[in-house]
Amino acid sequence: MARYDPKTLMILRKALDEAWAALPDRSKAQTHKSEMAQRLLKLAADGVRDPVRLRASALVRAVEELNPQA
Repeated sequence: MARYDPKTLMILRKALDEAWAALPDRSKAQTHKSEMAQRLLKLAADGVRDPVRLRASALVRAVEELNPQA
């Protein structure tokens, strides 16, 4: 299991909160915040620290899950 320093944890938390806030309410009902967090942790374990990339990745995956045909 990866270990994260306090700065990385702050980046991840902010990216998660911002991605979640960007989702429309109807999407939040169909998306699990914990799954978004898991994806962000995986990206961080792969070395991603860019907040914009983290947030965008969380949102793209949430939209893909809501619209699998898109």
